[in-house]
Amino acid sequence: MPTPSPIRRPTRLALLCLSLAFAAQASAATIDIRSHGAVPDDATDDAAAIRRAIAAATAGDAVTIPAGRFLVSGAIGIPAGIRFLGAGQAASRLVWTGGGGDFLTIQGNAVEIAALTLDGAGRAVNTGIFAYSSRGHSIHHVTIQDIAGDGGLGIRFTGDAPSAANGVTDSTIADCTIRNIALASEWGGGIRMSWGSSRNRVLRNIVDGTGRGGIFGNDDSTDLVVIGNTVTRSGLASTRLGIELWGRCHRGLIEDNRIDHWLSLDSSDFSALRRNTVADPTGWGFLGLEVIAQDVVVVDNLVDGGQDIGISISNHAANKHMFFGSNTVRGMRAFGAQMYAEGDGISRLYFYKNRILDTQVTAMYTGRGFLFNSGGAKTTSVVFEANEFSGNRDHGIDWLGDADQVTAFGNRITNNTAVGVTGYPGVDLDWHDNVVSGNGDNGQPTPRGYANRAPVASFTCPATATVGQTITCTGMSTDTDGSISHVLWDLGAGIARIETSPAIAYQAAGTYRITLIAWDDRGRAARAERSIVVGSAPPPTPTPTPESPKAPSEDPDSATDVAADTGSPSTGCGLGAGLVALIALACARGGNRRASADQ
Repeated sequence: MPTPSPIRRPTRLALLCLSLAFAAQASAATIDIRSHGAVPDDATDDAAAIRRAIAAATAGDAVTIPAGRFLVSGAIGIPAGIRFLGAGQAASRLVWTGGGGDFLTIQGNAVEIAALTLDGAGRAVNTGIFAYSSRGHSIHHVTIQDIAGDGGLGIRFTGDAPSAANGVTDSTIADCTIRNIALASEWGGGIRMSWGSSRNRVLRNIVDGTGRGGIFGNDDSTDLVVIGNTVTRSGLASTRLGIELWGRCHRGLIEDNRIDHWLSLDSSDFSALRRNTVADPTGWGFLGLEVIAQDVVVVDNLVDGGQDIGISISNHAANKHMFFGSNTVRGMRAFGAQMYAEGDGISRLYFYKNRILDTQVTAMYTGRGFLFNSGGAKTTSVVFEANEFSGNRDHGIDWLGDADQVTAFGNRITNNTAVGVTGYPGVDLDWHDNVVSGNGDNGQPTPRGYANRAPVASFTCPATATVGQTITCTGMSTDTDGSISHVLWDLGAGIARIETSPAIAYQAAGTYRITLIAWDDRGRAARAERSIVVGSAPPPTPTPTPESPKAPSEDPDSATDVAADTGSPSTGCGLGAGLVALIALACARGGNRRASADQ
């Protein structure tokens, strides 16, 4: 059984910080906008009254919007630490009567906006909520709707272009509904994090109806977490993009989203696309999953109709070191999957247990399952293990472009209307133990070449762990006629990893599949896989009641690793979040210099 983490005694500095946080809660004021002249459900502009209420607040105070409709003719600025709270998304409604500009602008750190609706009323609005050069915001349970104009956005975080300085970071956008945003504009979108807006979390939002698409990260906005969102009616005026990370948005985590079209990962390395669904029974878009990157894992996704191409790997960047595992692509109308080698080409990809099914025939395309294509470059060092290519209306696997150094074993290529596998153009081919049957032509390529032997992937890791416990997977891969040059891990949670022996602390109970892909120095690859069962952590030791502040009689650095829980951003914890966050940040900097790395 795993050894539980030791119980650490809180320092007096930590208890002092908690005392200050509770004191901040007790002293925080609640300021109703009606007390400064706002009147619900009348024809009078309430913008000035709302600004007066905000001006009367200090960090940690709540400015409240009661039930009713309030008219707003111009931007409302919200300073650092202010909580701007309605009585509920269906109850409190701010209605835009202006002629352009931003609805709400965040003007400092640690702002909370929750439980209200921002209604553009079909007028031109630049952005529902705009933030620049700040951090630590919580935007939750907000509806933003009916924004018109050119390039309008529901929520925008941005820094400076092109330096990516002064971005908006370490914030959460959760449980919001964003609908009917710039439907006639090719740039209208739901949520955009741009120019260095890093380490933000976008969770469980609904985006319905946009001119361009749903959720975007661009230009050095790294370490973004996009989980559990739903995007429908995307790109009604232009490119139908459900979710896009573009331009060095490295270490992105995109999981458990349901979108109608096009999940794109472009020039954003070390990322993971996991358990997403891309489907639209009502119309067609261009792509399901697009990957233009290096060191990426794409696993357990479903692309189910509504797209021309299910999986696309293309463009002029060097696309290499990718793992595609247990994805299902069904009912495309051009290609189930396509590798289109351009520029620096495509190399070192591993496909395991994917299913490419039932690609259709259209006036333009003939319904291929998996297409190797070429835009002047080459695809090399690809492994197909235990995949299924079935029921496609043309070829199962078509080597139309230049490809070499392919390994294929344990695959099923069945019931495709035309040729199961077309003629292989390369020199090195390891082809064995594949089932090719029921196709229009069941011929198989002849194995040839490949003097280089494949490596052996291997690792050890614990069979069990508890939530929050750090475990290490120890790589032990070998190569008899060369050396291991690169590894790629899918740990079942978090981003793609490339360390020889990565560590992780799982944050939820469950069974996690861990996969290692190891490449040798000449590009051949092997796979190893294990599972780990993560159990719930033992209940925490009750926190002692904070004592009255005293002069410390011990070294404040002598006992550390104390973390304060300020509540979930999706629920609005009610603790004066702005001021509590500022106090916690100051305390963390002052008293946790020796905190352990796993916190």
